[in-house]
Amino acid sequence: MKKLALTVAAAISAAFILGASPMSGPVQLRPNSYAPTLAIPDTIYATPGHEVNVWGESLSPVPSGATGAAYSYVSTLGRVTTRGWRFRPGATTSAPLTITALDANGTALTSATTRIVAVSDSAGTGSANVLFIGDSVLASGGVVGQVDTLFTAGGGGTIALQGSQGSGKILHEGRIGYEIRDFATAGDAGHRNPFAYADTLNLQQYIADSTLAAPDYAVIHLGGNDIFSTVGAHVMTSTELDSLLYYMDVLLEGITSADDGYPDCKVIISLIGPWASDPSAFGYVYGAIAQRRYFDQNTAAFNRAVVARYDGGAHLANVDVCASNLFIDRINGYASAQDSVSARCAVQVPWYNNYLHPKVQGNRQMADAMYAHLRGLRNQEVVQANNLLPNSTDFTTWTATGAPTQGSNTTDPLGGSNAQTWTAATNTYTRFDKAPGAAGWSGTMEANTVISCYMKYISGGESGAARVAVSARSAAATATWYVEFAIGAGSCLYASSNVAAGSTLQYGIDTIGGGWYRVWMWCNATADAGEAAYARIWLAYPNTHDSAVVSPWGAQFETGVTTPGAYDATP
Repeated sequence: MKKLALTVAAAISAAFILGASPMSGPVQLRPNSYAPTLAIPDTIYATPGHEVNVWGESLSPVPSGATGAAYSYVSTLGRVTTRGWRFRPGATTSAPLTITALDANGTALTSATTRIVAVSDSAGTGSANVLFIGDSVLASGGVVGQVDTLFTAGGGGTIALQGSQGSGKILHEGRIGYEIRDFATAGDAGHRNPFAYADTLNLQQYIADSTLAAPDYAVIHLGGNDIFSTVGAHVMTSTELDSLLYYMDVLLEGITSADDGYPDCKVIISLIGPWASDPSAFGYVYGAIAQRRYFDQNTAAFNRAVVARYDGGAHLANVDVCASNLFIDRINGYASAQDSVSARCAVQVPWYNNYLHPKVQGNRQMADAMYAHLRGLRNQEVVQANNLLPNSTDFTTWTATGAPTQGSNTTDPLGGSNAQTWTAATNTYTRFDKAPGAAGWSGTMEANTVISCYMKYISGGESGAARVAVSARSAAATATWYVEFAIGAGSCLYASSNVAAGSTLQYGIDTIGGGWYRVWMWCNATADAGEAAYARIWLAYPNTHDSAVVSPWGAQFETGVTTPGAYDATP
């Protein structure tokens, strides 16, 4: 059972006992100075036909009196706009996006890379139960209802909303004024925790008592009230930040508890903010009781900490982070009303009147992000698992090129100890092949062919990274498809690909946790359909490369699908 957090002091101490990394202390800003920071998850999902905007104003909110940074955006997808980066995919695709903050001289201040992954608008099969947990941003039902509308329009896999709040089919657990700790403690008379039973979080009992269905997914949007009421008008200290993360840990572990929760439930943490950009919106709601710059700074610090601790399963394997804050237009996504400039000037101008809560358009933008992320996770559900590769974890049975040397086994993605480690030769193409005629292998290139493999960077390589690849080739022709990935300790640095003439190719990388990635490639090999196939897993793709130690595991070759299914172990 997951015990409830009891006191703030206990929460802070427990955060260190549980291994929560202490956050850095407050950054003191000099007048008119500005140190931009970027809190961007490793993946931003999109769906065909729906626009994605990364608004520059949302990347690193500018404190009062400071001059903000300019941003550069580099990707093979989308385009730069006056205020950011925009992408409206026409089909499923994937590519990195690198965002760099620049000073007035064009000097890079900081940079971050994410992967844009556009998945099918109908990804998933059947209906999945989704539980939204949040504060007043979700309580109106506007965001949740729009997510449901998008799923209905997309077809394919649908959702069934769960919760004790809302009405009709638009159900949720969005509660006005709630903080993270209100869902991690017993709460009080005004903020009762619906998940609390005695001194434990018991999601199973909550589901039973509320006559709901067990959640397959949970979406959490919390933190704004914590920052305002708990932290107040000062730069958040590391102790205060650690306490918020501790309460988040309690909630997450309660949701996924094997005893009283749902260990298979996948959880998405939606980043908070970015709040309305116009100071009048803050003043309309809060007058002059707190300085707005603290709220913006502390929101940015909280989001950075959430990305660092939870993104890509870093803390719990089933938890991921959604960049919904980057989707919301801080200028046009919040409510305003026309009013005179002042008592002595009747000129009508827009005055913003809500700092925290987006208007309809902002809710729709937030919903776009949540919808795409849910579709992205549903895209990973088991649709078809038909692994044609024999000996998919034992690479000693494959034909090696480049004389790799085998080391000790390491922990595999399923928790076993069956993942082999291999050292690629220095400055040498190094790969494993299943060639036509190999024992147990009879795979052919088809109109829809997917090859995938789990990969983990161990050490060495070029600049602390290994250049790995998956590829397929037709035996009867020169047609070759490959995707190269640079993976390092905890990051995918970039990807590049080769597409056979007259064909198409898409690829992706899934963060598994524990340093593991699943790299994959889909190709449309219509012209070579039925031809015997080479399946190749590369440990060192370019030959201008220092030796790297890499762990490959669970290679998979499928036909008739456009994305990889769950790993299907083969002898």
